[in-house]
Amino acid sequence: MVARLCQLVLLVATIVTGAALAQTDRPLNLVLIVADDLGYSELGSYGSEIETPFLDRLADDGVRFSSFYATPRCSPSRAALLTGVAPHRAGVGHLNRDWGDASYRGRIRSDLPILPEILRAGGHRTYMVGKWHLAPVPRNAADLESVRAFWPLQRGFDAFWGTLRGSGTYFAPPSLQAGNDPAPDPGDDFHYTHAIGKEASAFLSSHVRDHPTTPFFLYLAFTAPHWPLHATPGDIDRQEGHYDAGWDALRSARLARMVDSGLLAADTALAPRVRGVPQWSSVVNPKWQARRMEVYAAMVNAMDRAVGRILGRLRELGEADRTVVVFVSDNGASAEQMSGLNRLLPLFVPIPTETPEGEPVRFGDSPAIAPGGPETYAAYGPGWAQVSNTPWAGFKKSTAEGGISAPLIVRSPSTPHGMRGRIVRAPAQMVDLLPTVVDLLGIDATVAPGADAWAGISLRTAIELSQPEDSHPRTLFWEHEGNRGVRRGNWKFVAHWPRPPRLYDLSTDRTESHDVSAENPEIVSDLEAAWREWATANGVGRWPLVVPTVEPILWGLLAIVLVTVLVRVRRRNDPPPTVDEPPRSPAHGPIAPR
Repeated sequence: MVARLCQLVLLVATIVTGAALAQTDRPLNLVLIVADDLGYSELGSYGSEIETPFLDRLADDGVRFSSFYATPRCSPSRAALLTGVAPHRAGVGHLNRDWGDASYRGRIRSDLPILPEILRAGGHRTYMVGKWHLAPVPRNAADLESVRAFWPLQRGFDAFWGTLRGSGTYFAPPSLQAGNDPAPDPGDDFHYTHAIGKEASAFLSSHVRDHPTTPFFLYLAFTAPHWPLHATPGDIDRQEGHYDAGWDALRSARLARMVDSGLLAADTALAPRVRGVPQWSSVVNPKWQARRMEVYAAMVNAMDRAVGRILGRLRELGEADRTVVVFVSDNGASAEQMSGLNRLLPLFVPIPTETPEGEPVRFGDSPAIAPGGPETYAAYGPGWAQVSNTPWAGFKKSTAEGGISAPLIVRSPSTPHGMRGRIVRAPAQMVDLLPTVVDLLGIDATVAPGADAWAGISLRTAIELSQPEDSHPRTLFWEHEGNRGVRRGNWKFVAHWPRPPRLYDLSTDRTESHDVSAENPEIVSDLEAAWREWATANGVGRWPLVVPTVEPILWGLLAIVLVTVLVRVRRRNDPPPTVDEPPRSPAHGPIAPR
């Protein structure tokens, strides 16, 4: 009886809140914020020691999700977010590279309406600031026009300022655009994260001045904290000494805060330290290692302050109570380093050879290079990335929890005050965000362009009132570079190419430490069959054959292997030398056949 009475009170509160909003005679605004490679535990509200007061306040005023999933990589996540369908079906099964196949064109299908087009058709003005990463890089001037058709202004945005590429220096980012044209030289003291906050704030001011009765959509897509480790000296100085205790202590402290806040269950354990990462007490060059995380934390803190600038502008303009705000990360933290095979990165990413001041850029992760400044190009490595993903296993590109678990915060004016600050535990994923925001803005989904193709569901009930029913658990799917994943209820199927599948019971083992596939072969078969059905329906290709240049290379390697095996077999079958043959000298090899 008491529970039903509480639900009735909440329902009345929601109706009253909705009625008050309806009196404005205006649809709600939307600010959608995406972080790049931000791990699950990087915000204070998700257990971090990094100062993120503005995003933490957003969580207090809204709800945060404990089991929200992105895809394993940035471009696919952004495609799923903007279309509401699986990234392969949207045409972005990998990055923004055109590999010819319909599922791997590196751009969103032109016949598939995306969020800004949907909202503009409903009367919103639409703005974007930050990273696009959803159009192939033109190969030459003749290719430019066909590629331009997939840029932001051609896909529903009224104004755009930001970068078309996926990453690059924060002090002089490549492909910086103002609309369809290269942006003017940003000048001295430029840092991309700070500039994103400034430009977005300017868009809001001009919108309210020029279109005071029109709702707006602002898509704010940071590159932070994606490598390279670039931050201003003042931002880095604020982090000095915070990471001297090392990654082991930091992981434990983060998990303790997550448990204390109720985000995770009390029996949650840390995933084992990743192979190749030593105990902090055995680390060589601990000062340099701590510096790497100091710069990374500075990048997260700078992003939070840019978000704070935008939220503050909303309040100044009187729009805060008429705006839905969503914050999410596009995948788990990245363990990539500027070493090993990534030393070939300059062949694929436009890494400058010198700074705007003419100083040589030093590429690589080395104790001889203190990261942070424009003259460096470095990453923070798997030891710190595992801290970012506390307590999960795995990293970006994988379908383990560390590759796909992401923070999600939603603040909606329609959420009753008594329901704010809650934690939503029901599993959800990136394709749910489009139907969710359309629902929260009050748009009739039955008339929204492309709504019949959406794969996700609206999370409005969970955001406004209560947890959704779990009597019929959803089945969630992932794929990236042959890495597959399925979650149904508490069962999680994980198969990282080319290894065999594993199975985890997330009710007791969300850190994926105990494979129970051998004890549950029928569940493995069932989930794998479900994945294959989903993959077929969404055009998922067989990795690595989706890359056109790979198949002939694989056949060539196979031919080399076969020839080598045949030669070895023939040598083994050669008859031994006869007594009439003179023995070979040691200089020409052994006498006995191999």
